[in-house]
Amino acid sequence: MKKVLLGLVIVSAVAAAGMAAPPDRWLHVSVVSADAGGETVRINVPMSMAEKILPAVCADKFQKGKVKIEGKINDVDLRTIFEAVRNSPDNEFVTVESRDESVRIAKSAGNLLVKVREKEVGRHANNQKVDIKVPLSVVQALLSGGGDELDLAAGIRALSAQGDVELVTVNDHSETVRIWTDTHSSSN
Repeated sequence: MKKVLLGLVIVSAVAAAGMAAPPDRWLHVSVVSADAGGETVRINVPMSMAEKILPAVCADKFQKGKVKIEGKINDVDLRTIFEAVRNSPDNEFVTVESRDESVRIAKSAGNLLVKVREKEVGRHANNQKVDIKVPLSVVQALLSGGGDELDLAAGIRALSAQGDVELVTVNDHSETVRIWTDTHSSSN
């Protein structure tokens, strides 16, 4: 009887551990053209697969899951700026208002936010809206590559640890673009 009871306890523990394992996160990209006869593109990739594939890709400045950025872009030290933003309170840091568009860059609830709104000017206005939301932990992981590299594989690992995240949305009169993560294998 003790062996049977021990066997049931072991089977129950293994089953519980299997059920408690978090589901794989998926990275989704959807591009839908509003034009007549337009295209729709959907990409659905398990993040665990993306993390394994990235180091296998070698092309120009993209090597082994990392992208070379030359350390500074136009003489701006990204790591120093990121640390300053990360250690500051939530705030809207940059606001640019022009005749054609408004741009806002902010930090809120552990996320870096960028919002761009094209203003309707003239008959041919695109009226584009762009929203970008990147968890600060993902930015930190991307910048962990050291030197002149962004570590995309580390960024994917950090993104996998987040909950469902709506990373990018772009809407205008000609197309809709959406990039997000969740636990669903399809983008529907």
